[in-house]
Order: sequence, then C-alpha cells, then structure tokens
Amino acid sequence: MRGGSSLSAEVRLSPVIGLSTPLLTLNLIDLFFTVEASPQRPLLGSDVTLSCTISRLSDTVSLHWRPMVSSQKNTSNTDQTRLNNTVYLMIRHVTVEDGKLYVCDVQENGNIVLTSNGDFTVNNILFKTEYTVYRSSTDHSELHLVCYNSRGDSNTAMTWTSRRLQQQQQQVLASATHSQPINVKGANFGNRLVTSVKHFDGKDFSLRIVPVLFQDAGCYKCFLGKDTSVNNAGRSPFLTVDLIAVKVTAEPSDAVTEGDNVTLTCSVSHVTESMRLIWINGDDKSVGEKTLTVEEKSLSLVIQKVERGRGNWRCGLFHQDLLRHFVPYYQEPSDIRIITVLGYLSIKLAVALGLICCSWRMNRSSRYSQEFPGNTTNNSRAVALQTLNSDPDLRDQNE
Repeated sequence: MRGGSSLSAEVRLSPVIGLSTPLLTLNLIDLFFTVEASPQRPLLGSDVTLSCTISRLSDTVSLHWRPMVSSQKNTSNTDQTRLNNTVYLMIRHVTVEDGKLYVCDVQENGNIVLTSNGDFTVNNILFKTEYTVYRSSTDHSELHLVCYNSRGDSNTAMTWTSRRLQQQQQQVLASATHSQPINVKGANFGNRLVTSVKHFDGKDFSLRIVPVLFQDAGCYKCFLGKDTSVNNAGRSPFLTVDLIAVKVTAEPSDAVTEGDNVTLTCSVSHVTESMRLIWINGDDKSVGEKTLTVEEKSLSLVIQKVERGRGNWRCGLFHQDLLRHFVPYYQEPSDIRIITVLGYLSIKLAVALGLICCSWRMNRSSRYSQEFPGNTTNNSRAVALQTLNSDPDLRDQNE
C-alpha cells in the first residue's frame, strides 16, 4: 500500500481587505493560486512535496515557502526550488509536526500580499506499508529509516535489512530486542550507518545512513517479531522503503576555462512507474526533459562556453508530474581561472625577486673583485645567469 494521495486546492482570489493598497500594484482579480501537498497523508519518516503555483508572475512578484513561525525554521530537511510559475518545497523524513508548519507567500516588491497553508497529515501507522524516497549522492545527503511500532511491548524485536541493487540477497543492517543494545551489522556501510539510540525501547527503531552513496539504492525492510530472525518463510516485512538514488556528473570534470564546453549528465539508479528528468537553468526554466525507462535512466545537458559561470543548473526528478527531488550543479570557472592566474604570477614574482637578489650579490662581488682581485670568484655571476636562463619569459625580457 502506497502512503497517501495528493490533494490540491485552486482558489480565485479577490483583493485582500486590510492591505495597504497604495503600495501594491498586483492585480489580484482573476488570479489563480494553487497549493498542493503530495501525498496528502505521508507515512512517518517518508517525504512529501508541497507545490505553490500562481497563474502569472512578473519581475516584482515572487513565491516563497516558509515555516509559519520563524523559530520553527528547520532547513536541514527541506529543499526549495522554482520551475516556471511553481515553487516546490521538498520535505524529507517528515514528522507529525511538519503537517501544519509551512505556508506559501505571494510577495510583491518584498511585501506579502497572499498566503496559503500547505497542510498535510502524517500517518504514523506503518504496519505493512511501503514508500519510495529519492536521495542524491552528495556529502550532506541522509536517509532516515524510521520503523515505529505504537504497540511496542517487552517481547518485541526489530530488524532492518537492506538489499542494494547489486546484491542478490538481503543483508541485516541492525537488530534489537526490547531494552537491549542495538546490534549494528551493516559492514557495507561502515561508519555511515548511525543509530538514533543505544538501546531499543520496543517502539522506535530508527537508523540513519550519512552520507548516501549512489550504490546504496535498493530496498530496505523492517521486520517486527518475537526474535530478530528474518529467514522465516513467508514472513512479511513491517515496513518497506525503496531508495532511488540520483547523481550528476560533469565531463570533462576538470574544465577550468570559459572556452570549455561541459556535458552534465543526470542519472537515476532505477526506474519505477512514471518518472521524468528535467534540467532547469538559472532562470528557473526547463532546458531539457526526458521520460525515463528501464533502459534509459539518464539525461544529458551540454553547457556552451558562453553560458559558463552565468548561473546554476538543477536536475529535477519528477514522479507522476510532481517534483520529488532535485540535484543542483554550480560551477564558476572564472574564480578557478583567477586563482590559476594568480598562482602563475606569484611564481613569476618569486623568480624575479630571486633574480634581483642574485644581481645585487653579483654587483657586490664585482665591486669587491675590483678592490681585492685575488679573493673573489665568478660564482655569483654564474648563479644569476643560470637563474635567468631557467625561465623563458625572463630570458626573453632580458634579451
């Protein structure tokens, strides 16, 4: 059973009473403003996407998602991006408190003129449920595996298993029995596998994988029973989580000059149901799109040399026409180029200073030789000439 369904509301808006109308130029009549949460009843620990769409935008009008109370702001589990007239807010590993936390604002010249709540209800009944999450293979990515049994008792035991795409059989990640230390066994994950508590309380058995790697994609299952065995024939999982990984690669990866074209490739680990990839440019417009299949799991974008350093690009993963995840790619080659040039000039300056010192010593030696002909050598002059000849640029200048 998939967790929940989407819900949207479309409202025809009129001018809002009480606003300081002399400061506003936005014509609110016949303006359509849509807010959607999908799924509307996400499972505890899963992801939800909030979308906020307006019928028209201008240079002075913008859309923003924010927490209702500024003190509740938690950006560590959210990502926000815009495509055309829609702003998306992706909330990862949702909690019950997230359900009534976020609001979408329509702003004109920095003033809030319209608002709408993005409410949803979190379902904490996980028995025999499943859901899909999407993660990118970046340093800050996390996968929260939340297994919660509200009927926990003293005889409860839980086990998390994983079956990554390249594995033939499921492997035990961690297991625990009531009031006992959690036994972590996920050797393939090393120190990336973190437990939330040291002892199992019979209800909450949660793990974190930090950071997520592309090869972590696959199926994760939580088993509930009287013992930690998962090999009993016919035993059904308490919860199933399908992890789809997304990554962006650049070719060539070491392009540092504005004269180089770069090919960005966005790839997913595996495809389920209806999935699309869309490349979004710095103007929040689509510049490439592809419907994925089992064989075709990537989309490439060539960034021309004239576009280098002019903004950022994002690869968005859409499932059933709703953005579920995006991976940003940003490169500012001009900075790299400046650093390279500065390093080159620093070396040249050091060589020049060395040459000056050698010349000064040579002149002193020459004067000393004239005063005391028998006590000097030509070592200083030889060193200076060797330094001069070793640098082609300095040699050319000397000539």
